Amino acid sequence: MRQVVCHAFDQPVRLVQRSGGALPSLAPGHVRVRVAAAGVNFADHLQARNLYQEKLTPPFVCGFECYGRVEEGPGQGSWVLCSQPGAFADVVDAPVDRVFTLPREAPNAHEAAALLVAYGTAHLALHERARAKQGDWVLVTAASGGVGSVRRLLRHKGSRTG
Repeated sequence: MRQVVCHAFDQPVRLVQRSGGALPSLAPGHVRVRVAAAGVNFADHLQARNLYQEKLTPPFVCGFECYGRVEEGPGQGSWVLCSQPGAFADVVDAPVDRVFTLPREAPNAHEAAALLVAYGTAHLALHERARAKQGDWVLVTAASGGVGSVRRLLRHKGSRTG
């Protein structure tokens, strides 16, 4: 199994090939997801430099979000979005409450792999910090980044929240 691992803060992360047979047993209340795509965010950069609010101790597998197919556990065979640390791997185990089943008609699920962290950040910034409400004007200064892209994606898809 391949994983992107941070071995030490402020050092390049490395793609590691793990060998050694079968995966450990799946914990109760978890699913095992075969990762097809993963979102890469500024939070990943901060985590690898020990600047993110959630502190991990190296070595750790990088990544916060992915898209893939449930290989084992509830919903086996379903395509899902997964908000789980360690997502930069071929396989990730996650609690079922961190996995979101996609509808069959999902237009581009690979784009959705990068939605959870950016959307959560944008939502927190606009609703919790700025207390923005319908009719307010908002200047997005980093519109080309992930968080700014959420605004464009929601507007493009015709969302009333965008």
